[in-house]
Amino acid sequence: ATRLRQQDRGPEALAEARRAVKAAPGFAPAAVQAAELAMQQGRRRLALQVLEESWRIEPHPEVGRAYAQLDPNETPAQRLQRVNTRLAPLNRSNPETAVLQAELAMQAQEWDTARERLESALATTHTARVYRLLAELERQAHGNNARAQEWLAQTIDAEPDRAWIAEDSGEV
Repeated sequence: ATRLRQQDRGPEALAEARRAVKAAPGFAPAAVQAAELAMQQGRRRLALQVLEESWRIEPHPEVGRAYAQLDPNETPAQRLQRVNTRLAPLNRSNPETAVLQAELAMQAQEWDTARERLESALATTHTARVYRLLAELERQAHGNNARAQEWLAQTIDAEPDRAWIAEDSGEV
C-alpha cells in the first residue's frame, strides 16, 4: 500500500490496505494506514470503521491517536466526547482505553477526568507511559514538579511501553 501511495495510486493503495486489515484486523499499522488513505480520499466513515474495528479487537496507542485526530476542527473537549461515546465502549476494560481518555482529557484541561482515567489504568497496568502521563498531569494541572519527579522515578521499574519491533532489523 505504501508503494502504491507513493506512486499516487490512492484507490489501489486503499484497496491493498483494506486487504491487510482484513487479514489482520488488530494489527495497528495496517489499520492506521488504511484510515489515512481513506481520509485522503474523503472517506471519513470508512476510516472510522477501520479504526473502531481495530480498537475493538486490540486497542493500540497508534490507533487511538489516529482516531482522535480524524477531525482537525474539533476542540479537545469535542474530541474527548467523541472517543468517550464511540471508541471507548468498544473495549472499555482495556487499559489503553483509559490511557487514551486521559490523554485527551489532559488536552481538554479536564484534570479530574484525566487523573481518574490514569488511576484506572494504573490499577491494571504499570507501563512507563502511564507514569509519564501522571508526571505530566502533575506539572500541567498543579505545577507540582516534585510530585512529577516521583512519578517519573517509577518509570525505571515500569513495564516497557508497547512497540512494534521489526524481526529482521530490530528497529522499533
